[in-house]
Amino acid sequence: MARIDELSFPRIKSLVLVVNLRARALALVCFLACAGCSTFETPATNAMTASIGIAISPGKSVDDAPLAPGIGYLRVTLDGAVALFALGFVDHDANGAIEVYYGPGREVLRLQNGRLLGIDGVAISWKSVSVSSNPGWSEKDPTINRRRDIAPGERYDLNDQITVVRSPPAPGHLSGLDPAALSWFDDVTDDLPRAHVALDGAGTPVYGEQCLDQVHCLTWQLWPPATGAGP
Repeated sequence: MARIDELSFPRIKSLVLVVNLRARALALVCFLACAGCSTFETPATNAMTASIGIAISPGKSVDDAPLAPGIGYLRVTLDGAVALFALGFVDHDANGAIEVYYGPGREVLRLQNGRLLGIDGVAISWKSVSVSSNPGWSEKDPTINRRRDIAPGERYDLNDQITVVRSPPAPGHLSGLDPAALSWFDDVTDDLPRAHVALDGAGTPVYGEQCLDQVHCLTWQLWPPATGAGP
């Protein structure tokens, strides 16, 4: 996997725990509306969860950071730093649920069935990402066609043909789980390093690594680690 220390979270300098959820959520919604970063509409019932985040300075750990009850988190690594992104809401399209997470520096990350469906607010952003299908993980999956825009550089309508293959464990920044207890798959394309996804015994994606280009990569993990996540 390409080096992670080439890309940084904006404004991640110290531990941040958002206290005023409603005010911060409304500010983030205004930011997204102005920047055009998301085409999703945030349900009012989930607006308060939209921007709680915990940012960790390089060399620190999120493993013991306090978590707000009732909120789902991703443990995201980038540039040697670790941040917890909070689940703001779940959208849907023809391929299923899209989980939309918010970082402490106004980053927005979208996942669908363990595949990155867009990220904004980082040095290399994937925008307007769509896939032809998002099936379950197996070597019998058909080829998936993905379309994406990249910024900066304003490269539009990039098309990837994804082939799914089973792979050996590639733990990278996996924390708190045994890599050998998970099922591992790769998304293989011509233009990007392999993307790794690990599934627990219930078939739920719990960890993934995705390079945004040949150099810049991120990892994500459902947090906190689920107990008994093996097959």
